[in-house]
Amino acid sequence: VPFHLVLPRDRKLFRLVKKAESISLVKGRALYAPGDLAKEVFLVRSGFIRLVLAGMEPGQRERTV
Repeated sequence: VPFHLVLPRDRKLFRLVKKAESISLVKGRALYAPGDLAKEVFLVRSGFIRLVLAGMEPGQRERTV
């Protein structure tokens, strides 16, 4: 679903998006890793993000959420 701002209802969100830094990622590159500090918020404008969790027990395979 494309991101769509409806003004003036989304004024605060619009101001946030205007000040945001835009980045592009190549397929397979990690956006963040377990243990990273949560200092940023990410808005996916196009494409998909896959969240992969490591197995909870030794020997378990990772899971895609």
